[in-house]
Amino acid sequence: MYRFLSSIPVWWLAIVLLISAWGPAPAQMIPGTVGAPAVEEEPVAPPPSPNDVRELMRLLSDQSMIEWLRTQSENPEGVDKRAPSASLTEEFANRVEQTRMRIGELVVSWQNLPFAPQFLIDAWQSEVSSDDTLRSLTYVLIFLAMAAGLNGSIASIRK
Repeated sequence: MYRFLSSIPVWWLAIVLLISAWGPAPAQMIPGTVGAPAVEEEPVAPPPSPNDVRELMRLLSDQSMIEWLRTQSENPEGVDKRAPSASLTEEFANRVEQTRMRIGELVVSWQNLPFAPQFLIDAWQSEVSSDDTLRSLTYVLIFLAMAAGLNGSIASIRK
């Protein structure tokens, strides 16, 4: 029954387990399912009370309020006064340029790829003390020993 597990290396199972636990499950991302973030509905305003209507009518009869509303409608604070957006051709040219820059960055990254292991080793040695390295290796060895024991118990179940 568990025959396929004995042919898979333990480190591969550990990697798959870590990757699967990395982010939310797909069911948690679908709106309307259990565990998914609730879809927020727009709140419905209650109907105005008679006092609210009277207050509005009083404010609209005030001449200073009418002048303030006129100035706000002519020069609203929230309106974006920038130049109109770029044309389709300009937008396309900007996207092409961004793509060219990204391809250039990828080429440089690909050229620097052989130096990445040494960079990681140097960063590890400069950031992590020898005690922390020993502790990390101990944890990894304990995990591997537990996985090997689990693999042995699965093999005994199989027989």
